[in-house]
Amino acid sequence: MDPRPTVHNGLVAVSITRVAVLCLLGAGCGAQARVDDASLSLFQESALPVLLERCALRRCHGLDASSYEQEAKRRPGELWLPMSDATDPSPAALARSVFEVVRSRPDRGGGRIAYGDSPDASPLLRHTIPVELGGSPHRGVSVFSETREEGYQRLRDWVRFEVETHREDKSARTPAEELFGSRVVPVLERNGCFFRACHGEDAFNDLKLVAPTPDDALAAQPGPESTQAVSLGSRQETRLAFDERSRLDALAASHTGRGPDLARGGIQLRKTIERWFAADSHSAVDFDTLFTRRELIPAERPEDREARFRRFIGISSGPDAKKSIAPRYSGRAVARLREQALGALTRFANLGGDLALSRLIAKNLPISRGGVHHRGGNLQFFESLDDPDVATLLEWMSLERAEVAERLTSRGRPIDPEALGRLDGVAFIRAPRHSPRRWFDLDTFWSGSDVFVQPLNDSFPARNVTEFLHPAGPVEIQAFDVRYDARAIVLSMRSSPDEGFRLYEIELDDDLRPVSARRLTHGPRHTPSGVLVHHIDPIYLPGERSERLDDVAVAFASNAGGECGPSEPEALVGESDDGDTQSFIDVERAESAHSLEGRSLLFVGGPNRGESRRIVRHVGVDSGPGSRFVLDQDLPRPIGRSEYAIEAHDLARRGTFDIWRLTLPDAEELPEPRRMTFGPGQDRRPTLRTSGEVMFTSVRNGGWQADRPVYNGAIYRVQAGGFDYHIHAGNRSRYPLYSDARELPSGLEVRLLHDPRGLWGAGVLAVADHGLGPNLETENPMDSALVPRSNPRATPTGLTRFLPTQLPLLPETGPSAVTHAGWSPGGAFRDPFPLPDGRILVSFARGPLNHLGSKDDPDFDILIVEFPVSSASEDPSRGGQFAALPVSAATSTLSELNARPIMVRLPERSETHQKFRADLAQRPQREDGALRVQSGTPGVIECYDFPLLASFLTFFAPVGSRQLGFAPPSEELAYVRIIADRPSRTCEILEPSEPMGTSYGLSAQGPQEIVAELPLEVDGSFFAEVPSETPLRLQALNSRKMAVMSMSRRFYLHPGEKLTFSIPRSLFPLRCGGCHGSLTGRPEDLLGPPDVVTAASRVAANFGRAPRPPAATWSLRSPDFERDIRNILRRRCVHCHDGSITLDLRDRRTGRYSSAYEALLRPSGRYVDDRGTRSAASFLIETLVGQEILAEARLSGAPDHSSHLDEGELDMMIRWIDLGAPFRAPLSASERP
Repeated sequence: MDPRPTVHNGLVAVSITRVAVLCLLGAGCGAQARVDDASLSLFQESALPVLLERCALRRCHGLDASSYEQEAKRRPGELWLPMSDATDPSPAALARSVFEVVRSRPDRGGGRIAYGDSPDASPLLRHTIPVELGGSPHRGVSVFSETREEGYQRLRDWVRFEVETHREDKSARTPAEELFGSRVVPVLERNGCFFRACHGEDAFNDLKLVAPTPDDALAAQPGPESTQAVSLGSRQETRLAFDERSRLDALAASHTGRGPDLARGGIQLRKTIERWFAADSHSAVDFDTLFTRRELIPAERPEDREARFRRFIGISSGPDAKKSIAPRYSGRAVARLREQALGALTRFANLGGDLALSRLIAKNLPISRGGVHHRGGNLQFFESLDDPDVATLLEWMSLERAEVAERLTSRGRPIDPEALGRLDGVAFIRAPRHSPRRWFDLDTFWSGSDVFVQPLNDSFPARNVTEFLHPAGPVEIQAFDVRYDARAIVLSMRSSPDEGFRLYEIELDDDLRPVSARRLTHGPRHTPSGVLVHHIDPIYLPGERSERLDDVAVAFASNAGGECGPSEPEALVGESDDGDTQSFIDVERAESAHSLEGRSLLFVGGPNRGESRRIVRHVGVDSGPGSRFVLDQDLPRPIGRSEYAIEAHDLARRGTFDIWRLTLPDAEELPEPRRMTFGPGQDRRPTLRTSGEVMFTSVRNGGWQADRPVYNGAIYRVQAGGFDYHIHAGNRSRYPLYSDARELPSGLEVRLLHDPRGLWGAGVLAVADHGLGPNLETENPMDSALVPRSNPRATPTGLTRFLPTQLPLLPETGPSAVTHAGWSPGGAFRDPFPLPDGRILVSFARGPLNHLGSKDDPDFDILIVEFPVSSASEDPSRGGQFAALPVSAATSTLSELNARPIMVRLPERSETHQKFRADLAQRPQREDGALRVQSGTPGVIECYDFPLLASFLTFFAPVGSRQLGFAPPSEELAYVRIIADRPSRTCEILEPSEPMGTSYGLSAQGPQEIVAELPLEVDGSFFAEVPSETPLRLQALNSRKMAVMSMSRRFYLHPGEKLTFSIPRSLFPLRCGGCHGSLTGRPEDLLGPPDVVTAASRVAANFGRAPRPPAATWSLRSPDFERDIRNILRRRCVHCHDGSITLDLRDRRTGRYSSAYEALLRPSGRYVDDRGTRSAASFLIETLVGQEILAEARLSGAPDHSSHLDEGELDMMIRWIDLGAPFRAPLSASERP
């Protein structure tokens, strides 16, 4: 007991001893009210004055007194404080209001007071002190420099009273929780996982650990030798004796990224290490050779190794070391550590399968012992699966698995725990072999397919479970999924070519026989423009009661939105391997010989950039798939290594697919599907990340970027209901399509890389590690990095340690190559699905196979791919060795596709993160698996650093400088323009002579209109209110409002959503640099957290708490040629450009367009940058302003046109080009009645 009263500045705070408290609580229900009154009194007298003095600042929790009450009501639960001595509310009312907010307990746990724990574990206290004293990250500065300050003690007095008078009856910890706190936390601690640069709370990875509270009695003390203070960049900051005896610890620290904070003293440590090893700048980038030599880490006993690491991180290693663990972690901290170790976002513990393959283990094993690449290295953690620390983790995971399995039910009955993760069989589609179809062409009908199930114990032959659905004749089944309890199947099926695919669900009994079926989706057969409506690619989603394996929803792709758009690339982009002035070789251009003859070719990079030629001869190469091209004319310079674009033929505009969601309630009546994504592009093939995010292939770009055509079917992911549309993988890749991304137990992903022109839905099977950041692909024509196939590490990066993110399982060149397009002599993969035991189900057709050959007849059979050691290799330029075993019972003369396991699976996370604008009139309500607000509510964009975002959209690879320094005034970013797409409702047949031409114009851009043009804040940030459920894109404008950069990829917001872009530049090294590299391109500039002030996401765009008026939207004309530009040309230009000079601007109809329009846009890019939609890169605009900006052509010798147009006409011309130079555009929102 501590009966001492607390006296501060003459104010006697209410003090009640523990005995008095127990007496009050024993007196009955009324006593609790008296305790609450006493707590309120103590809060008002002791804690509230401290909060008002230290926290009521404008950039923190302070509000003007005039807006305090309104904001506190509008955003309940947030801590607001008035910044002056206001009389309204009264002191008593203010104290009551803040008191209730501070002690509130959110539905999802947490809160500012750690009830049932140590008072010092309360976030209200931890947020106020520095991290080295046990504080936690806080947007503001440290309120107190030490815990002995009077203000901190006053806060602590009230927190202590509140905790001790509201003790919770905590149920006994489970065996798994007890083992984690007593034995697993020490494993994490002694292996150095808590360092800020590794897995601190600010780390840019999925594992964010709560660091222990430092204890001076446990901190390492400098010895009598000469020492140097070294900051370790973590909350465990200590003074490390830096002498020769500490050399090994320093090396281990630097290798794992756990060591020096280069911003605060660690530079000297790095220099010393480099001096020891005479490392040059490039070898400093590649720490593999430097720090993974076995001789540097001699064999140690486990207890010696533990003592070394405990000494390094500042924890005693004497006989009482084990006892020192508990006081360093509060109960809340241990609970959070356990949540993180299991996987607070993606899974780290593979509880549904082989525990030894868990990410928490595999990332820390040597590759030769089954590990996968760890950015911090693989040799300094666990020796093998026999390591005592691994045994501890496996013992803990076994207990966790048992507890999870006991809670699982289906159809009201418990699940057999032994069935969890056990592969009992395989389900698959058996279909005709010859069924060619481009990936976005779902209209072609191929009948004769069914779903079969095959037990692995061969207890019965493959059983057809769908034939009872179509007694009238054969049908086509496109895809299916198996429910988590393996007792239901959802599939997409149609019975005739004039019907679209619809979804059905089949229930199975325990013997895998179908017992019932129901149709899930209906809807109109055609869109208003006559396009056949399809519902395809269904997958199950976990319901809100995820422990019930039959509580599910379904995600699927559909073109029911009625929109149309381009579905294939307008050009085939490649990178030559060698060549002279008239011919070149590209060993990765695998189209069949002669198929590209007669097509135009434009060099978009290299010594002949901008030169256009025609291909007169196209032949193969002797070494395998590949092409040699002969051009019609010599080039000015030898081709060498150059990027090029070949015009595409046979393009089509098709109905565009979006991702939809359908809740499957217990009741028989089904709700209508709800649309999750919105846009003019194509979204297909949804999958689920273990975080609960829906991932899918998304083609949302058009036109050109970085001076080359962009077609990018990347993997995107969304949160619940479709919120937070975000790139996941495949940005600006040489592979046109990424699909079927799913996680392996180790956290790696399996992906299929292919081409939308492919007729078999097949391609290259690759394994990727998303946690290693953006990939640097070999021979990628879409980036500026030279990464040769022979040495993918040759390009210096801005990362301290570079590892390839994605690797195909088989070679893509040579006589046995497996390719993603064209000829594939080694065959092709499709439909991969990873199993919880680390193997992969996949369909494979033996080669040779032509992805583009409609006369081929590939026979796909089901294989199980397994990795005897690891899916990774010690050589990071290639993947691990694997074996492919056929599922013989599922083999026939037909093709077997879409294999899925028959097993009980753990559901993914059922609830994900959503962000809403702060000024909503009503709180979001849960509906259809997500929080939602009223339809039509505008969303808001908060962009923290638009110039930084623009640089990444142009220079995305982690190489070179981001070019954020000095720029000419004509290129400095001053404004942002927000553009809305108006998706086309008609799928026009395109003219062969104009592959991207439509009634809208010759550009690849569809109908668009301007939402707003906003000035950037002084720090490059902006805030905007935008329409919801509308595809949007951004343009970076200079001071003359000319587009310097145009974002090609569209995004959208749901009603009321807040979408955040970029990150404050000061925060970049801490949050983003580990994956994206340094902003300068130099790895030595990467490390080092910012100070606590600049580390906050507080920028000019979101400064100030009070509501602001929305940005002016839909207020600007969206010009076109027919209504606007034609009249300008007639008034200002035709009297000179009358046919007597090169550019003839006389206006005559030419069928779909006019002669003046075609003169400006043909060839594309000569006068108008219609592809890149950048007026600043258009020679026409440079001519009209009399200034060189970004256009290729030079103004030298051109007549002065700078006074020909007035300001309004020039603005019209600029906006016309920035919108894609349309010929005829629909009325914009500002013009429509």
